[in-house]
Amino acid sequence: MDNLPDSCYEYKYESPKAKIVDTCIDCGEFIYEGEEYYDIRGMIICSKCMNEYKREAEIDD
Repeated sequence: MDNLPDSCYEYKYESPKAKIVDTCIDCGEFIYEGEEYYDIRGMIICSKCMNEYKREAEIDD
């Protein structure tokens, strides 16, 4: 048992790094595996940017 680390921080679980799938053309942020995004005729837009563009249709009086 002399080969055990002195601290739990020396052998903690390390989760795998997320893989980058693409990059948002609007904000430049990476889109990681498992995240939702929009592909509009080859234009890749993250869901955060797409929500900023969303509008509700209204009729002006």
